[in-house]
Formats: sequence, structure tokens, C-alpha cells
Amino acid sequence: FLERAASVYPDRTAIIHGGIRRSYRDFAARTRRLASALAKRGIGQGDTVAVLLANTPAMLECHYGVPMCGAVLNTLNTRLDAAIIAFSLDHGEAKVVITDREFSKIMKPALALAKVKPLVIDYDDPEFSGEGDLIGALDYEALIAEGSEDYQRTTPHDEWDAIALNYTSGTTGNPKGVVYHHRGAYLLAVHKDVPVRTMSELLALARARPGELTYASAGIGAGSHLSGELLCMETGIRMTHVPYRGTSQAVADVAAGRVSISIDTYGVMIPMIQAGNLRPIAVTSLQRFPEMPEVPSIAETLPGFEVGVVNYICVRSGTPAPIIRRLNEAFVKVLGSPMLAERMRDAGSSPPLSSTPEELGDILRAEAAKWGAVIRRANIQPG
Repeated sequence: FLERAASVYPDRTAIIHGGIRRSYRDFAARTRRLASALAKRGIGQGDTVAVLLANTPAMLECHYGVPMCGAVLNTLNTRLDAAIIAFSLDHGEAKVVITDREFSKIMKPALALAKVKPLVIDYDDPEFSGEGDLIGALDYEALIAEGSEDYQRTTPHDEWDAIALNYTSGTTGNPKGVVYHHRGAYLLAVHKDVPVRTMSELLALARARPGELTYASAGIGAGSHLSGELLCMETGIRMTHVPYRGTSQAVADVAAGRVSISIDTYGVMIPMIQAGNLRPIAVTSLQRFPEMPEVPSIAETLPGFEVGVVNYICVRSGTPAPIIRRLNEAFVKVLGSPMLAERMRDAGSSPPLSSTPEELGDILRAEAAKWGAVIRRANIQPG
């Protein structure tokens, strides 16, 4: 999205921070230079870059530049103490730490406590005039200067590659890590007191108690809602839908026992699974999650059942066909490169599939037909 904005609106303002004004062109160029500089220092696929930053331009650049070189971004909570930050650095095996001078009083003792010895880079926010020390081996702007604007971003080996690492606050013990990856799918989990451990047991319970089991969703028409309706339709069971205004509250109420079942984003559930409040039953992708290999897919019980995410690139309606064709050819060339295919095979994954605009249209029409049928059959109306 950033590259597109830099291409379509290169001179529009992207960042305003005090006296700093940066266009989308400059923003994109700086993220490429950051990625390039990190790569030159040996940071790459799967390496963790931890940052302790305020809401500054550097924080925005890290959100793009770190994944661009294949690394994993770990944004640290500025309100945590040194011991918890040290634990996070060790647990995440941080190779690089980018820290704001404003938070040196927290980061300096954290680094002393941590077993890892990352490269420490100082960010000196020009808008911060308070106390704070420069504790790193390198200045952030000096790091940016090491990079090249011509850097070509590293693509994921497969959709399971990690993109970010977050931690819970650690208020009841050591923080618990949650890894986000490039794949979109859902996890079906139940409250700990629901007496099922497999998909077959869940279906048997639902058939024995029609309408009594409840499932939470992020809202009417959300993917979590449609997934539950699809499951009911394909199995003949009946469950009661409980809509919320967002995923967090929906999953929290399942963990609290107010609702029986959650079919929602995997990452949000991890702390609640680790705490023992949720029990994972199955994933909605055709294959199992590498992070949870012991959890089967729904398709292992219901062959062909799948709820996933189709990632695609689109342009504004009315864009001339020759431009669409040129863009498609460029993306197909990248996706079909032998180097990318080799890296994907080395990671144990099939190379990514490209398509023509017409083939993508067929995929989207199939998805629209699939979910349109679910919406009509369940008589889902806008809330």
C-alpha cells in the first residue's frame, strides 16, 4: 500500500511530526533504506527487531522497513518495566533494538538484565526536549544513511512467515508472546467448560442440544459470523449467533464463559489458550497451522471445508485495460522468478500462484457466490 501511495500520490504529505513534513515518496524511500541497512548488517528472515518508540516517524518506518527485509517486528510497550522488557528481548531473541532516547531509563537497565546482546540503535526524537541518554552504538539516522533506496524487498518464504511479535503485559507472570504471520485463517475454540475436545465431539454435542451452543462473532456479516453460519449449513447443526462490536470483546466473552464458541482470529486467542480459558478445537484453513501442529483442520472432519483469505491486488474501476495488463505482467514476473520459487521450496512450501486478471475475477466471483449463498440462506441483514 505504501509503494502504491508513493507511486500515485508521491508529493502528498504522509507524515506530520512537529516541524517534520514527509511526502509518501520520502516515506517509502526511507523504509527501503531502513530495510537495506538492516539487511547489510545481517538481519533477515525470522530475525527479531525490537523497538521501544513513541508515536514517531521512526515507528512508522519500522512497521514497513523491518518486514521488508524479512525480519520480525517486536514493538515494546513503553509502560513496562525493565525486567519485563528484558524478558521480552530474551524470549524474542532480539538481534536489533531501536530505542527512543526518551525511554533510555527503561531500556538501559533492561539491556543489562537481558542475556541477548543486540545491536542497539538510538532514535533521538527532535520533538522531545526532556531528559534521556543515548545508549546505543549507532544513531537511527546514521543507520538510514547506510541503506539504499533501490533495495528490493524480501518476500515471505510462505504465508506462515512471521511478520510481528507482540507480548501480553505480564501482569500475572511472564509475558506471553503472540506471533502474527502473513496467512489469514480462523481458529475454532471453545470455553474450557464446554465438554468437547474434537470437532466430531463438538458436532455431536450441537446435534444433541440444538440451538443451545452459542458462538461469538466480531459483528453481523463479519467473517467470524459467516464462518459459523457456513459450519451450521454444511453439518446441519444449529447454534445461536452472538454478535459483538469487534473481535476482542467477542473472544474475551468466550474465554469468560458467557459464550460457548469462538471462530475468529488466531492471534487474539493465544494468551487465553495459554491461560487455560480457551481450548482450541480446529482451524479453518485446509492445512494445520505450523504454530499449532497438534490442532487439526476442520477439513479433516468435514472434507473441503475452508475459510481463508484471498490476497489480491486491484485498481480503481475504469482503469484502462492496457494498464491493468502491464501491472499484471509485472507482478506475475516477480511471483514467477526462479529465485523466489527456490526460496519457497527451500522453506518446504509451494511457489506462490499468480493469475491473470480474468482468473482473479473467477476466484472473486466464486468467493462472492459462496458467501452470497451463505448470507441469503441465513437471511443475514445489515445491522
